[in-house]
Amino acid sequence: MNAHRKSFVFTIMVFIFSSTLIQTTFALDVNDIEVTNTLESSSTEDIMTFNLKKISQFDFGKKVINLQLKDDVAFLADEAKGLLIVNISDYENPTLINNYQINGKSVNDIIIKGNYGFVAHGSEGLRVIDITDLTNIVEISTYTDV
Repeated sequence: MNAHRKSFVFTIMVFIFSSTLIQTTFALDVNDIEVTNTLESSSTEDIMTFNLKKISQFDFGKKVINLQLKDDVAFLADEAKGLLIVNISDYENPTLINNYQINGKSVNDIIIKGNYGFVAHGSEGLRVIDITDLTNIVEISTYTDV
């Protein structure tokens, strides 16, 4: 058995307050972990730090409640504005690519699977959209039997 000291650093992009893009560096310092052949650990001292830094703000969101990331695109579920599709390739200058909303209703959640988005669209039900061309969102299926 060997005692190890490991440090891990992660960079996380977070949308907060519906219109602010925050970058944080998450550091985890793990001391004195005894490594066994079963990968169990003991005697751990975990120190976590968050260094938040505001890197940009945009004004096209209103009340973002969930998001999904795919490559350099953020899909924001907004209660007031629907689904917002945002280019975040330049973190300091996010740009709105497109939005998707039916009858002015809220979007509560979005899940991305390949080139499809599964949109929980409030009273408008579940909507499946093709996101192959982000400038031309195509609705391919709906389920509204709630």
